Order: sequence, then C-alpha cells, then structure tokens
Amino acid sequence: MPPLPPVEPPPPPMSMTSLPVGVPRSPSSRPCVQPPVLASDILREEVAPIAPGQTILRVWLAGFSLVFGLAALASFLGLGSNAPGVFGGSLATAIVAAVAALVSVPYAARASLAVVVGLVPLLMGVGGDGPLSAIGFEGTLNAGAGLLTVTALPGALLFRARYRAFAAARIILGVALAASGLFLVLATLGTLDSAAPNITRVADGAAVITILTAFFGFMGEETSGGCSGWAALLLAVHALRLASQTFVGGLDSGLAGRFGPWGFVVGGVGEFFASTIVAYAIFQLLAAIFASSARKVDVHRIVGASAETDSRPTMSSEYP
Repeated sequence: MPPLPPVEPPPPPMSMTSLPVGVPRSPSSRPCVQPPVLASDILREEVAPIAPGQTILRVWLAGFSLVFGLAALASFLGLGSNAPGVFGGSLATAIVAAVAALVSVPYAARASLAVVVGLVPLLMGVGGDGPLSAIGFEGTLNAGAGLLTVTALPGALLFRARYRAFAAARIILGVALAASGLFLVLATLGTLDSAAPNITRVADGAAVITILTAFFGFMGEETSGGCSGWAALLLAVHALRLASQTFVGGLDSGLAGRFGPWGFVVGGVGEFFASTIVAYAIFQLLAAIFASSARKVDVHRIVGASAETDSRPTMSSEYP
C-alpha cells in the first residue's frame, strides 16, 4: 500500500476584520482630533504674551539702519550738521542696527542690541555731539533728564499695556514715573517761565501733560488704561518739543550754525525714532524677564469663569 501524503497544518486563525498580508492599507478617513484650545490659554496669551513684537522690532531696526546710513553718507559729502562725531556716530549706529535686524539671535539678545542701537546717537546728542546733537541744546542736565523720561517711561507703559493683569507692571511703571520726576519739574518750571518764548512754554506744558497721562496705568487689571497710546503720545510730544526750537526767534546764532538750518527738526525726527526703538526694546526686555511670572495669572479673575466653558468644543464639533 503506497504511503499517504503528508497532511499540511491548517493556516493560523485570521481576524475577519484585518487585511491580508501585502495589501496596502488605505488612509483613514477619520481626521486626527487635536486637543481643544481652551479659552484660558487664549486669554493668558493675550494678557501675558511670551515674546511680543519680534517682527516689528526687526523692521524698525532695518529702517533705522537705512536712515543713519544715509546720514553718514550726507555727512561724508559735507551736508547737514557741523557737530563733531556725526559721520562716526551715524555709521556705527547704521552697522549695529543692521546686525541687530538681520542676524538670528535670541529674543532678549536682539532687544539688548536694539537698546544699544538707539542709545548710541541719543547719548551723543545729550553731549551735543553726533547726528542728534541738537538734543543737547538745553545742557546736559535737561537733556539727560529728558532722555531718561522718553525711553524708560514709554517702555514701562508698553509693558503695563500688554501685561495688564500683572501686578508688578504697575510697580515698574511707578519706578519709571519716579525716574521722570526731574524732567517733570524742569518742564513745569519752563511752562511757568514768563520770559521764555511762547512756543517753548507750550511745548513744555504739553510734555508735562503727557507725563501725567501715565497715571492711567494704575487703573484696574480689566483695562490697559490706554497705556500704549500714552506711550506713543509721549514719544511724539517730546520729539516735537525739540523740533519746535527751529521756530523760536532770537536763537543763539552759534547753536543755529552748529546744528544747521533744520538741525532741530532733524534732531526731533531722529530722537523720535531712536527713543521709540529704545522704549520698545526696554518693553521686550521686561517681557523676557517677567513673562513667565505674568502667565501665572488667574484669567478667571479678569474675565470671569464663563470664559472657559463658553469656548470648549461640543461633542458634535469635536467628534464628527
């Protein structure tokens, strides 16, 4: 009798729902459900952003570099102010501003470079030198007090506006106001000086009023107090105060010859852009230092507990 053929073992059990080996799987039609974004997270970013204004500062720095590059070229060609250090100060400012705008550096490092970029021409101007030499027409004391006010106070106001629920923002604003006290006194005395030209008295009075608007920053945490607007107004008024000296009759001929016929206007415009960059960079440095602490704020205390439940996705919207 011939031998029987060997019996093959049965195939292993197979799931009726699985595909055979070698058959490609079709992509799932069910979308991947992301975790919901809670209202508290959105509000926390609104009242305490991590790194605000990164792109804006780079744009400002690029424009600032271009302007001071043109100022260096004009000085090289013998145009503009006759004050010492115009060419060197303009060229150094343009180079550092270009580096700060183009090079990829951490957030706080770029803000630090921006402070240096703006302070180089401003500090030279306080001493009566450089492209913004007209800043020092009142003397070192007045110019230095004005520089401290027009950089520190707007920076603190911007920080207060973006971190309205952070209690320390009001303390920082109070410190900046105290630092502006000397210029506030000097501007008040200038406003009351009957022997001063009317344009100068009006400009000093406007500067006093804009400094006092910073007290709106001590309002409640439910509002920014309009601090961003007051910061912009302070920067503009202080620059106009310098530019208005062009129209003061009887200006010392030596100063007029040193600064050029439009020296005060150029100084005012340059001071506006330089002080704006410094103030915004100070705001960013404060944000880099205090953002982590500011984000610990309880957003429910600011907008109410309904914010969390109102924006949670429903079952029908989360799972189609």
